[in-house]
Amino acid sequence: MLRTLIAFSFLLKLSVVSFAASPVDQSSALEEISTDFELCDGPAWDGNGTLFIPDVKGESLYRFFSRQNKLLPLLKNTGRFSASFYNNGQLFLSDNGNARIVTLNGKDLARISHRKNKRNGRFLRK
Repeated sequence: MLRTLIAFSFLLKLSVVSFAASPVDQSSALEEISTDFELCDGPAWDGNGTLFIPDVKGESLYRFFSRQNKLLPLLKNTGRFSASFYNNGQLFLSDNGNARIVTLNGKDLARISHRKNKRNGRFLRK
């Protein structure tokens, strides 16, 4: 959990505060979009009606297109992503299983930060 908090803090430092209009229609009731997740955590809006949803235990990343009311898998067998953050056209993900922060470029993941092993100074997993 501490790793998640550190990763999320890192992502917050990358952000610029935005006061754009909420993608949520405040006059509508909340709707359940799926019950197929094992443990979804830390979703992020892209500001254009798309919600990115990491499924930690399912080791998958989903996209929900709000205008079409459609949920589609984006990546399967991704590892244990928990937090996600969308800023300036870029999706950032906290990869807890590999102790790193990654960005999504198409369907490829690019590492931007990872933790070193305290004992030997080597990076954990790549």
